[in-house]
Amino acid sequence: MGFWIFCLAMNLLLPVIMLVFGRLFQTRPPKTINGLFGYRTARSMKSQEAWNFAHRTCGRLWFKLGLVVLMGSILPVERALKQNFDDFGRKR
Repeated sequence: MGFWIFCLAMNLLLPVIMLVFGRLFQTRPPKTINGLFGYRTARSMKSQEAWNFAHRTCGRLWFKLGLVVLMGSILPVERALKQNFDDFGRKR
């Protein structure tokens, strides 16, 4: 049972990270252009305006994709649970 809980946690890790960083990039992008953290491409690092735009756009996209991936992870697991267990958690 512990293995399956670990697998579920690992499947949910990526979408949760996408949600967190998506919201973070939307609301609080890195203040200055840097080579360590953020959406770092040659085009996004050409100006502060491009840097801020890239983070708002990337953040919005990551947040939406994180929701989609999260639902894509949860729905198949819940379907499998419904097929294999009754309402009281007993194996069918």
